[in-house]
Amino acid sequence: MSNLAAIFGAGFDTNTVEPQGDFEVIPPGKVPVVIDKSEVKLTKKHLQNSILLAQDWKQSLDFIIKTVGKPSKERMYDKVLGHLTDCGGTTTRSSLMKIFHLESRDMTRIVDTLLDREQITTNGRLVSLR
Repeated sequence: MSNLAAIFGAGFDTNTVEPQGDFEVIPPGKVPVVIDKSEVKLTKKHLQNSILLAQDWKQSLDFIIKTVGKPSKERMYDKVLGHLTDCGGTTTRSSLMKIFHLESRDMTRIVDTLLDREQITTNGRLVSLR
């Protein structure tokens, strides 16, 4: 009962309160409820969660904006360039073919296109960012 004293104040004495009689059982199902008053308290944690949600939403939007309406070949060029960036700027043709499940003719088309766009350079089997 000391927990009640902490909630209701130091002067609260459980011996002065009459026990409650039987409670009416509420039948299972939906029960209509009316809310008379309510209060919303905005905390620092709420703001932090909102900021994190907005950042996640922005990343998703950026991805959609970059990929929607872009042909699959262009997306593949972006993937290859992204992989080159991630692996330090240089890798082999065979490595790219394995990672992206490409056939030789597809790899040749991608390399030729990126060479023509002056986005990569090649030296034998090595492919490097420009």
